[in-house]
Amino acid sequence: MKNLRHLFLSYNHGEDDKPLHIGTLRNLQTLSGIWLSDWQQNDTRELTSLRKLKIKVDDTTMPEFSNSIAKLENLRSLYLEASHDSMIPSFGMSSLLHLSKLHMERSIGQLREFPPNLTQLTLEDTELDYDPMVILEKLPKLLTLRLRMWSYRGGEMQVSADGFPQLKILQLSDLYGPMKLLNIEKGGMSNLTQLQIFRSVLDIYGLGELLHLRRIDVIDISPHSHRWISSLPCSSEWQDIRRLCLIFISMSARRKKARIYGTYTANDSWGYMQQHKKIDFR
Repeated sequence: MKNLRHLFLSYNHGEDDKPLHIGTLRNLQTLSGIWLSDWQQNDTRELTSLRKLKIKVDDTTMPEFSNSIAKLENLRSLYLEASHDSMIPSFGMSSLLHLSKLHMERSIGQLREFPPNLTQLTLEDTELDYDPMVILEKLPKLLTLRLRMWSYRGGEMQVSADGFPQLKILQLSDLYGPMKLLNIEKGGMSNLTQLQIFRSVLDIYGLGELLHLRRIDVIDISPHSHRWISSLPCSSEWQDIRRLCLIFISMSARRKKARIYGTYTANDSWGYMQQHKKIDFR
């Protein structure tokens, strides 16, 4: 077992009350599905090869959690999840210089510092009541940002002129609550190529300034409910606009089929082209 490299658990491995011994697995690269309580029963300082960690937090906010995670200097991917009656404790992540992917699920309180080389960030069910863009837009190497179900409970999100300098993919999914407003100042998200809006209704301002935007996917929302569509510039105002594809898809209740409502393309102006293509995902 000392040469074990990948260990996948199911969060219920501790039901038999047998201790989980992982502290001696120096070659372990992937550890998925471990509870924080099991993690803290081990001396994790020897896990120097660990690259991917998926861990679930219970009702503890002990400083040992922060210290043990912060010492995983070779960690590339971190998935943090809290149980329904708990929250992810705040801890310093600036020492995780190699961390590129971070997924945080459940309440996290105040957003603070992030790893400096983060390229992919997913927030889900974090219940933020303040604009997360103020902090997230400062991540210099972020390429993909996913704001998923109940990640943000507020109404307005503001991107400044120099915000998200490297961001290429923005996903806004299941943003329930009040209607959301996304305002992108000129110069913000200057390298964005793909926008994904899943089961969310919002107003967007500033799309016309995104010269690299090539695709917008809107799923399970009527195309006529989005007023920002009419603000998209025509081809004479936006170079290579014909390469932009705006697709509306309605998913079935069982998520096995999708119907493409239509595709927006630019000639002299934006026009709605009816399509009724069924896609079977089974």
